[in-house]
Amino acid sequence: MSEVDLSRAAALRKIEADGIESVLLPAGFERTSNRSWCRRTPELQHVIALLSRRGRFDVQWGVVSPEAVPVLWGTDFRDGDVGAALMSGTPGTIHHPPECQSFRLDAATSADDAEQVASGVAADLGRVEARLRAFSSRKEVRSYLLLNRDPTDRRDFVIPANLPLKLFSAATLAVIDSDPAAAELISEAEDAMAPFKDDLSVARLQRLRAAGSSQS
Repeated sequence: MSEVDLSRAAALRKIEADGIESVLLPAGFERTSNRSWCRRTPELQHVIALLSRRGRFDVQWGVVSPEAVPVLWGTDFRDGDVGAALMSGTPGTIHHPPECQSFRLDAATSADDAEQVASGVAADLGRVEARLRAFSSRKEVRSYLLLNRDPTDRRDFVIPANLPLKLFSAATLAVIDSDPAAAELISEAEDAMAPFKDDLSVARLQRLRAAGSSQS
Protein backbone atom coordinates (compact mmCIF):
# COMPACT_ATOMS: atom_id res chain seq x y z
CA MET A 1 0.00 0.00 0.00
CA SER A 2 1.48 3.35 -1.01
CA GLU A 3 1.41 6.41 1.21
CA VAL A 4 -1.50 7.87 -0.78
CA ASP A 5 -3.62 4.74 -0.39
CA LEU A 6 -6.33 4.39 2.24
CA SER A 7 -7.65 1.22 3.77
CA ARG A 8 -11.29 0.43 3.03
CA ALA A 9 -12.27 1.55 6.53
CA ALA A 10 -10.34 4.84 6.22
CA ALA A 11 -11.77 5.56 2.77
CA LEU A 12 -15.28 4.90 4.07
CA ARG A 13 -14.76 7.23 7.03
CA LYS A 14 -13.65 9.96 4.64
CA ILE A 15 -16.67 9.45 2.38
CA GLU A 16 -19.06 9.45 5.33
CA ALA A 17 -17.52 12.62 6.79
CA ASP A 18 -16.97 14.62 3.59
CA GLY A 19 -19.67 13.19 1.34
CA ILE A 20 -22.55 12.49 3.71
CA GLU A 21 -22.32 14.21 7.08
CA SER A 22 -20.96 17.47 5.68
CA VAL A 23 -24.28 17.77 3.80
CA LEU A 24 -26.79 16.08 6.08
CA LEU A 25 -25.82 17.27 9.56
CA PRO A 26 -26.17 20.99 8.76
CA ALA A 27 -29.56 20.16 7.17
CA GLY A 28 -30.93 18.74 10.42
CA PHE A 29 -30.12 15.04 10.05
CA GLU A 30 -28.71 12.94 12.87
CA ARG A 31 -26.82 9.70 12.64
CA THR A 32 -29.11 6.92 13.87
CA SER A 33 -27.08 3.79 13.14
CA ASN A 34 -23.81 2.69 11.66
CA ARG A 35 -24.72 3.96 8.17
CA SER A 36 -28.09 5.65 8.50
CA TRP A 37 -29.00 9.30 8.97
CA CYS A 38 -32.42 10.68 9.91
CA ARG A 39 -34.19 14.04 9.91
CA ARG A 40 -37.39 14.12 11.95
CA THR A 41 -40.48 16.18 11.32
CA PRO A 42 -43.48 16.13 13.69
CA GLU A 43 -45.02 13.25 11.66
CA LEU A 44 -42.32 11.75 9.45
CA GLN A 45 -38.70 10.72 9.18
CA HIS A 46 -36.43 11.48 6.24
CA VAL A 47 -33.87 8.67 6.17
CA ILE A 48 -30.66 8.39 4.16
CA ALA A 49 -28.91 5.02 4.28
CA LEU A 50 -25.64 3.77 2.90
CA LEU A 51 -26.27 0.12 2.14
CA SER A 52 -23.35 -2.25 1.68
CA ARG A 53 -22.76 -5.68 0.24
CA ARG A 54 -19.43 -7.30 -0.56
CA GLY A 55 -17.50 -4.07 -0.80
CA ARG A 56 -20.15 -2.23 -2.82
CA PHE A 57 -22.10 0.69 -1.36
CA ASP A 58 -25.43 2.14 -2.47
CA VAL A 59 -27.21 5.29 -1.32
CA GLN A 60 -30.95 5.00 -0.66
CA TRP A 61 -33.40 7.55 0.70
CA GLY A 62 -36.81 7.03 2.27
CA VAL A 63 -39.72 8.84 3.85
CA VAL A 64 -40.94 6.92 6.90
CA SER A 65 -44.23 7.31 8.76
CA PRO A 66 -43.70 5.50 12.08
CA GLU A 67 -47.44 4.87 12.50
CA ALA A 68 -47.70 3.35 9.00
CA VAL A 69 -44.95 0.78 9.48
CA PRO A 70 -47.08 -1.91 11.22
CA VAL A 71 -49.81 -1.64 8.56
CA LEU A 72 -47.51 -1.46 5.56
CA TRP A 73 -44.81 -3.90 6.60
CA GLY A 74 -46.32 -5.88 9.48
CA THR A 75 -43.35 -5.10 11.72
CA ASP A 76 -42.58 -2.82 14.63
CA PHE A 77 -41.15 0.59 13.85
CA ARG A 78 -37.38 0.94 14.20
CA ASP A 79 -35.87 4.40 14.33
CA GLY A 80 -34.05 5.36 11.14
CA ASP A 81 -34.93 2.18 9.20
CA VAL A 82 -34.96 3.02 5.47
CA GLY A 83 -36.43 -0.42 4.78
CA ALA A 84 -39.61 0.70 6.56
CA ALA A 85 -40.14 3.65 4.20
CA LEU A 86 -43.51 4.16 2.57
CA MET A 87 -41.83 6.19 -0.19
CA SER A 88 -38.23 5.59 -1.22
CA GLY A 89 -35.76 5.84 -4.04
CA THR A 90 -32.18 6.63 -4.96
CA PRO A 91 -30.41 9.87 -5.81
CA GLY A 92 -30.85 8.94 -9.46
CA THR A 93 -34.62 8.86 -9.19
CA ILE A 94 -34.54 12.50 -8.05
CA HIS A 95 -31.87 13.71 -10.46
CA HIS A 96 -30.63 11.66 -13.43
CA PRO A 97 -27.89 10.86 -13.93
CA PRO A 98 -26.64 10.78 -10.35
CA GLU A 99 -23.11 11.79 -9.53
CA CYS A 100 -22.23 8.79 -7.35
CA GLN A 101 -25.12 6.85 -5.83
CA SER A 102 -23.14 3.60 -5.96
CA PHE A 103 -19.45 2.94 -5.49
CA ARG A 104 -17.04 0.16 -4.66
CA LEU A 105 -14.20 0.23 -2.17
CA ASP A 106 -11.39 -2.25 -2.51
CA ALA A 107 -9.00 -3.23 0.26
CA ALA A 108 -6.90 -0.21 -0.73
CA THR A 109 -8.34 2.97 -2.27
CA SER A 110 -6.35 5.99 -3.32
CA ALA A 111 -7.01 9.20 -1.43
CA ASP A 112 -7.87 10.90 -4.72
CA ASP A 113 -10.47 8.25 -5.56
CA ALA A 114 -12.01 8.52 -2.10
CA GLU A 115 -12.20 12.30 -2.47
CA GLN A 116 -13.87 11.96 -5.87
CA VAL A 117 -16.47 9.57 -4.45
CA ALA A 118 -17.11 11.87 -1.49
CA SER A 119 -17.61 14.83 -3.81
CA GLY A 120 -20.12 12.93 -5.95
CA VAL A 121 -22.04 11.61 -2.94
CA ALA A 122 -22.21 15.13 -1.49
CA ALA A 123 -23.66 16.51 -4.73
CA ASP A 124 -26.29 13.76 -4.83
CA LEU A 125 -27.29 14.14 -1.21
CA GLY A 126 -27.57 17.90 -1.54
CA ARG A 127 -30.32 17.31 -4.10
CA VAL A 128 -31.94 14.54 -2.07
CA GLU A 129 -32.19 16.43 1.21
CA ALA A 130 -33.55 19.50 -0.59
CA ARG A 131 -36.22 17.38 -2.31
CA LEU A 132 -37.28 15.74 0.94
CA ARG A 133 -38.01 19.12 2.51
CA ALA A 134 -41.31 19.04 0.60
CA PHE A 135 -42.58 16.29 2.91
CA SER A 136 -43.14 17.22 6.53
CA SER A 137 -46.60 15.71 7.06
CA ARG A 138 -48.46 12.52 6.18
CA LYS A 139 -50.99 14.55 4.19
CA GLU A 140 -48.25 16.05 2.02
CA VAL A 141 -46.97 12.57 1.16
CA ARG A 142 -50.49 11.28 0.50
CA SER A 143 -51.35 14.22 -1.76
CA TYR A 144 -48.13 13.73 -3.71
CA LEU A 145 -48.71 10.01 -4.17
CA LEU A 146 -52.23 10.63 -5.49
CA LEU A 147 -51.25 13.25 -8.07
CA ASN A 148 -51.65 10.50 -10.65
CA ARG A 149 -53.11 7.02 -10.87
CA ASP A 150 -50.92 5.68 -13.65
CA PRO A 151 -50.31 1.91 -13.50
CA THR A 152 -46.63 2.69 -12.93
CA ASP A 153 -45.64 6.04 -11.49
CA ARG A 154 -42.43 7.21 -13.13
CA ARG A 155 -41.74 10.22 -10.98
CA ASP A 156 -38.92 10.47 -8.45
CA PHE A 157 -39.46 7.39 -6.28
CA VAL A 158 -39.15 3.62 -6.71
CA ILE A 159 -41.53 2.59 -3.92
CA PRO A 160 -44.52 2.71 -4.25
CA ALA A 161 -44.33 3.10 -8.04
CA ASN A 162 -47.02 0.51 -8.80
CA LEU A 163 -50.58 1.76 -8.43
CA PRO A 164 -51.92 -0.94 -6.04
CA LEU A 165 -49.19 -0.31 -3.47
CA LYS A 166 -49.45 3.45 -3.96
CA LEU A 167 -53.20 3.37 -3.23
CA PHE A 168 -52.60 1.11 -0.25
CA SER A 169 -49.98 3.51 1.13
CA ALA A 170 -52.22 6.53 0.61
CA ALA A 171 -55.14 4.74 2.28
CA THR A 172 -52.93 3.85 5.25
CA LEU A 173 -51.92 7.47 5.73
CA ALA A 174 -55.54 8.62 5.47
CA VAL A 175 -56.57 6.08 8.13
CA ILE A 176 -53.84 7.27 10.48
CA ASP A 177 -55.05 10.85 10.02
CA SER A 178 -58.74 9.85 10.47
CA ASP A 179 -59.34 11.62 7.17
CA PRO A 180 -62.83 11.38 5.61
CA ALA A 181 -61.18 10.18 2.39
CA ALA A 182 -59.96 7.01 4.11
CA ALA A 183 -63.02 4.85 3.36
CA GLU A 184 -62.92 5.60 -0.37
CA LEU A 185 -59.16 5.05 -0.53
CA ILE A 186 -59.48 1.72 1.27
CA SER A 187 -62.06 0.67 -1.31
CA GLU A 188 -59.78 1.75 -4.16
CA ALA A 189 -56.85 -0.13 -2.63
CA GLU A 190 -58.97 -3.27 -2.21
CA ASP A 191 -60.04 -3.16 -5.86
CA ALA A 192 -56.49 -2.55 -7.10
CA MET A 193 -55.02 -5.32 -4.94
CA ALA A 194 -57.78 -7.87 -5.59
CA PRO A 195 -55.77 -9.77 -8.26
CA PHE A 196 -52.89 -10.32 -5.84
CA LYS A 197 -53.33 -13.43 -3.70
CA ASP A 198 -49.84 -13.71 -2.27
CA ASP A 199 -49.44 -13.80 1.50
CA LEU A 200 -47.92 -10.32 1.72
CA SER A 201 -50.76 -8.64 -0.19
CA VAL A 202 -53.50 -10.54 1.66
CA ALA A 203 -51.96 -9.72 5.04
CA ARG A 204 -51.58 -6.08 4.10
CA LEU A 205 -55.24 -5.75 3.20
CA GLN A 206 -56.25 -7.45 6.42
CA ARG A 207 -54.17 -5.00 8.43
CA LEU A 208 -55.54 -2.03 6.49
CA ARG A 209 -59.15 -3.12 7.03
CA ALA A 210 -58.48 -3.64 10.73
CA ALA A 211 -56.88 -0.21 11.03
CA GLY A 212 -59.79 1.36 9.17
CA SER A 213 -62.33 -0.38 11.38
CA SER A 214 -60.60 0.83 14.54
CA GLN A 215 -60.85 4.40 13.28
CA SER A 216 -64.57 4.16 12.43
